[in-house]
Amino acid sequence: MVPDAWSDLVRGFDGIDPPLDLRQRVEQREARLRPTAAPRWHLPRAAGWALAAGGAAAVAVALALAAHSRRSEPHGGWRAPATELAAVRASFAPQPGYSRLPLSSVTGGVAGQPMPTPRPSSALASDRTLDSAWQDKNRDLVLIWTSGVVETIRAWHEGSAADAFSRFPADFDRLMIGGDLAVAHASNPRAGALLGYATRAEIRYGTPASVELLRGGFAVTLYQYGGDTLPGLLAAARTLPPGDMAPTVINDGHTVIKGGTEGQRALLRSIMRGIDSRLVPEVRVGFGSGAEVTFIIKDGETTRNLATWQAWLAAGAFRELSRIHGLPEVSGYNVNEPSLPIPFGHSFLPRNADHATSNVGAETLTLSIERNLATAHLALVSLRFAKPFNLAPIVIARTDDPRAESTGWTPKLNPIGNDGLLEGGFFEVIDASGKVVFFVAHSTRTQTGMSNAGDLNSR
Repeated sequence: MVPDAWSDLVRGFDGIDPPLDLRQRVEQREARLRPTAAPRWHLPRAAGWALAAGGAAAVAVALALAAHSRRSEPHGGWRAPATELAAVRASFAPQPGYSRLPLSSVTGGVAGQPMPTPRPSSALASDRTLDSAWQDKNRDLVLIWTSGVVETIRAWHEGSAADAFSRFPADFDRLMIGGDLAVAHASNPRAGALLGYATRAEIRYGTPASVELLRGGFAVTLYQYGGDTLPGLLAAARTLPPGDMAPTVINDGHTVIKGGTEGQRALLRSIMRGIDSRLVPEVRVGFGSGAEVTFIIKDGETTRNLATWQAWLAAGAFRELSRIHGLPEVSGYNVNEPSLPIPFGHSFLPRNADHATSNVGAETLTLSIERNLATAHLALVSLRFAKPFNLAPIVIARTDDPRAESTGWTPKLNPIGNDGLLEGGFFEVIDASGKVVFFVAHSTRTQTGMSNAGDLNSR
């Protein structure tokens, strides 16, 4: 009988409550030891398990189908059964290690946790549907919602997200959520029934879906049991408050536009919305052999490079979009710093169709840049994107390399990668004192660049 087989399978294990992060530790260790990535769970090979496993799988499938049909109700209206919530509490907040907190402390501020405690605000999990909150002696926090969603929050002191998440098995999805690296894994209602050592909830409901990200110095992980629960869990994770390193796309629109036709001024207003008006406060359009545009940039040694680069981006976008919209051809541009008597004049090189740029999104670029910075052993200070046409990253990083004080020091790589596929890129490295020790900038549409490590067709 299946019930008898089920009892035999779980006897002796249903009272065990291992550490909360035991499974993560085991998975990461296995991933480091095995030569190639393997599926997350391995079925037992012993023949004696076959019949019992078949019966357990049938029960788990039935539970998964039932759970999926219930969890598919609109607007998160389904409430997890009391038995599931009890199993979840026992598994994620085992006694006597955890103490229950009043729900008011979650919104008011829990000691040792960020203010306010990061939590989703979706139909699946919101403050209105919190079931309970728990904290252990290490100040790790567990939040449980009436839908069965669980969130764990613990302090993170284990290096960069890129390094940490690279050690997860290959079947974890890598993605960006609110500007932070994240990993996600689908649920498996059958996995817990085939393993001997599992939490009470896993024995009954299998492996939960999980979404983990690092935010504000804390590891935040969401879990939910049942079949096909990952899509809803991801949607809930995306409602978490954004982190400090969320990708910022410049959306300004305060640059003053003078001269030109109404169509040219409208186009420039659209372009300059993606340029920092503090660095390029004014644009003037005139006519010679064709339309010529002058960018007035902010005075100052510390801002000159970034301001000039953004003017290049805007000039290239203005030329290309003028052609697309049938406006007068743009023959050249100037970059004028008011305190300098001679503007930096440029004529456009012949247009090259190969200089079309990618419309890749900010989160995808952020993920790539984070990984490359980790490879180069650089710490991210800030990341923004100019957007005169498509995106152009502005990356400021810090190095702790003592050799950076010497002339000619360069980082191992440019974390932006092949910025020739983008509108361009601006990359700057500072040392511990804040001094700029390296910078490089490139604009694809104007085919111009500059660097303190050598002349890159600069002005």
